[in-house]
Amino acid sequence: METLASMHTILVIDDDQKLSRTLVQILRRSGFSVVTTTQLSQARSHLYLHSFDLIIYDSNVPDEADIGLVHELHGLFPDIPIILITDNPIDISALTKQQIGVSCSLVKPVDPANVLACVDEILIRQ
Repeated sequence: METLASMHTILVIDDDQKLSRTLVQILRRSGFSVVTTTQLSQARSHLYLHSFDLIIYDSNVPDEADIGLVHELHGLFPDIPIILITDNPIDISALTKQQIGVSCSLVKPVDPANVLACVDEILIRQ
C-alpha cells in the first residue's frame, strides 16, 4: 500500500549544502521522492521535464535571490505549491503569500518537524 509520501515528488532548490542535505534526509526518511538543485536554471529544466508535487525554495539561492523568482515560478507552474525558506523573518501577509504562490514560509534555522508539518498540510490539501 502506498503512503501519501511515496506518491509525491519534491524539488528542493537550495545552495546551502548543509540545509539541502538536511531537507533531503528529513523528506526521504518520511518516504518522499526528492530532487535537489543549487541553480535556478537547473530547477527550471527539472520543472519542465519532470512532474513535481511541491517546491521547497531557499530564497538565498545566489543566481536570482529574491521573492520575484518565487512569483515567476508560481506563474510558470501555478499548480505546484511552494514552501519558502528564508534567513530573515520577513512578514509576508497571507494575501501576499497567495499572490506570489507561497503556501508556507519557514525561517532558518528550520525545525524538521515544521518542514514536515508544512509539507503534509500542503499535500493533504491537494
